[in-house]
Amino acid sequence: MSPRLREFLGPDLLIQDRLRIFMHPQQLVLLRIKRTNTQHILNKKVVPCLAAEMETDDSQPNWMLAASTLARVLQDEIWQNAKPQVVLSNHFVRYALVPWHEGLTRRDERQAYLRHSFQLAYGDSVKGWDLRMSDNRLQHAALASGIEQGLLLHMQQTFEGLGLKGKEIYPHLMVAINQLRQQADCYAYWFVLVEKGKLCIALVQDGHWRSVKTYSSEDEITLQIAALIDRESVICGINTSGWPVLIYWPGNIDNSVQLSKRKVVWIRPVNLEHLQAGAGKHYQASQLANMSQDNQQFELAMWA
Repeated sequence: MSPRLREFLGPDLLIQDRLRIFMHPQQLVLLRIKRTNTQHILNKKVVPCLAAEMETDDSQPNWMLAASTLARVLQDEIWQNAKPQVVLSNHFVRYALVPWHEGLTRRDERQAYLRHSFQLAYGDSVKGWDLRMSDNRLQHAALASGIEQGLLLHMQQTFEGLGLKGKEIYPHLMVAINQLRQQADCYAYWFVLVEKGKLCIALVQDGHWRSVKTYSSEDEITLQIAALIDRESVICGINTSGWPVLIYWPGNIDNSVQLSKRKVVWIRPVNLEHLQAGAGKHYQASQLANMSQDNQQFELAMWA
């Protein structure tokens, strides 16, 4: 880092701890990581999102309980004066592929085309969503993501009210794909991201997105994955027999998915010194500890 940039940022920002948060409808995972030459976990906590502790009802959006729980938990001084980095569960994020269009040159045109693509996929509900799109590669679809504006506003108000600056909000798929690219070198594959209650399946051909969809997960998840892969192959018109299935499932330790006639490759969050005695057993904790600073390499814009 140049001396001029170091002077501009100031010493406080350069050494500021990271507050990494995984936000799921049923629980939050929080890690405070010391910013030194090596990462060191100062605090870690898994917090259930309990409806009994909040005034919630069925008419409220699915993110309200988790967002309210986060606002309460962050009141604890152990999380203060840190830079928030939030990973949003796929329960809170929607994805869509935006087809290539060479005639779009202005930002407002791209945004209108993005919103139109989301409306085709999800209907009028996207009117209340904040949408972000990657840069289109020539002649190929771009991957876009959306979250409800209410959730984004709630988090912004929570962080600002506590004086937490420099916030970054990542879709779960963004972090998972970066883990994949660190561990596997494939250009044609199925990618499966599994969370509690949610399944995301993507098809990549020659390094380009062909399909990205999310589903509520079922009890027989192996059968569900196999059926969805077969269905999407037909919809996309691609014979994917023999293509590997890369699975990212934080919290799964028994490699429980075996697919007939398909090679299954497991993508693992790399433990940070086993999360320094114990947090590795917690859902998503090892993933949060090893979020690299180059997450932006994945072509999906984050919220900031």
